[in-house]
Amino acid sequence: MTAIKDIIKGKYPAKAHAKKVAEYIKSKGGDATGTIYLEGQKTRMIEDNDEAMPFRQRRYFYYLTGCAEPDCYFTYDMKTEKSTLFIPPIDPDEVMWSGLPMTPEEALEA
Repeated sequence: MTAIKDIIKGKYPAKAHAKKVAEYIKSKGGDATGTIYLEGQKTRMIEDNDEAMPFRQRRYFYYLTGCAEPDCYFTYDMKTEKSTLFIPPIDPDEVMWSGLPMTPEEALEA
């Protein structure tokens, strides 16, 4: 029997998921030269407070990217099969309270 840690180790297959979605769009008559665009969940603040609400990434965004960071965007060019994950810039004041966000290198490994 395969151990769970052996199943989930390795790089997240985001590009394979994006290709699968692109093929589905094409099979339904969609434009084969189009672009898939998704917005990740945005940071939401608690009303009358300076604290963010508990964060949960949008499921479709996570499926295509493997990214669990807020305020990100994703594009996938169906013609060239190029995927791009846009992550927000680092805010030094935020790092003091929340720690460092994901780096571009970490995003590539995710």
